Amino acid sequence: MLRTLIHYTIFFGLLACILLALLGYVSRHQSPIGLIEGQLMNCPERPVCVSSRQDKDHPSWVQPLKINGPADAAWERIQSCVQEIGGTIHTVQDQYMWATFRSAVFGFVDDLELSLHRDTRQIQVRSASRIGFYDFGQNRSRVNKLRTCFQNHQPQAEDG
Repeated sequence: MLRTLIHYTIFFGLLACILLALLGYVSRHQSPIGLIEGQLMNCPERPVCVSSRQDKDHPSWVQPLKINGPADAAWERIQSCVQEIGGTIHTVQDQYMWATFRSAVFGFVDDLELSLHRDTRQIQVRSASRIGFYDFGQNRSRVNKLRTCFQNHQPQAEDG
């Protein structure tokens, strides 16, 4: 009886690992939609995403990044910060950037999208897991790290 239980445990453990590895593989072969009418997409209803484009009372809302100093310099700084916190940048345009982050164990891919808004002096942000139902706060943590890096590397706001 105990031997049978051990065999089942090993079998289902292996099956779970294979399934997670397969999901990690699948997540590496998708990409985000990008800007829609100049804006980042809203988050899906499952808790795998944070976005500054959501309504402020939505659980996935995060504050956009505020720009001090020249917008073009801020756009360059944010790119450096994305790489500094472990992202791989795939697309950089005048007002849009897409980067990915991979988990260490199964290689799950999360997308980070940024949109520069010079008129409002903000960078809108969206970080989302491609697969899964829950991200264990990973995307919010990533945006917080990005915010800290960005704030620490930009000029102080001028009083005036």
